[in-house]
Amino acid sequence: MRGSAREFDRVNATIPVQFEGGVEGETRNLSPSGVFFVVDEEMKTGGSLRFTLEFDSAGGKLYMDCIGEIVRVQQTDGKIGVAAKITESRLERRAPALAQGGMTWTPELTAEKR
Repeated sequence: MRGSAREFDRVNATIPVQFEGGVEGETRNLSPSGVFFVVDEEMKTGGSLRFTLEFDSAGGKLYMDCIGEIVRVQQTDGKIGVAAKITESRLERRAPALAQGGMTWTPELTAEKR
């Protein structure tokens, strides 16, 4: 029997996600190391992307800025499903970076590589 290649379990969750360039979508599931989301825009396997996940919490909204690489693209319920490996991330409470005109986070200066 083959073992799973995943390091972490996935959690089914529908969470708003925003990408550089104004593209929006929503997650279907996520883990600490990856995410599956659906969008209306075409994306290519092997490409890199920057995105922000928006979480509701008792203390207000939390935003997780991520850098990832696309590992799979598929048609899902009339939309484009994208699986991405999260290579860097940062979680904080603030106004949405993408809504402020773009991400200002410089991962080389502020985040540890996974």
